Amino acid sequence: MIMTQEQLILKAQDEFEQIKAFVHQACTEGRRIDEVESDLWGRMLDVGRLLLQGYVAGYHQGDIGPTLEHEGRVLRRLDQPHTRRYVSVFGPFDIHRYVEARGDCLGRDLGFAGKRVLVCLAGLGPGLLCGQFV
Repeated sequence: MIMTQEQLILKAQDEFEQIKAFVHQACTEGRRIDEVESDLWGRMLDVGRLLLQGYVAGYHQGDIGPTLEHEGRVLRRLDQPHTRRYVSVFGPFDIHRYVEARGDCLGRDLGFAGKRVLVCLAGLGPGLLCGQFV
């Protein structure tokens, strides 16, 4: 099931409320700081992952219609979204997005960590191109 941006943000808010309760409880119980830190680290990574997924979900898979006009050219979208693995500090996850048909591609290649990434993202912001696609 693909979650919407709002669902992911609400889930992150719920997780954060649980973190706040955990901190209060840890103080009451007198837990050691290293134990609290270790627990907080994992929980905060979970929240960050949810928020980053919410950011990606806000692009609605880049689906802006079957065609896109760019610099006087009409570019066709492939019929089905393509999946790319994204590796972030919060852990890897898959991004499902629409791309232009290869013959219609804008034709720019970017290299990330020795990988060739074809820049054919219709409707996805340039920020999505700054990470590690594998």
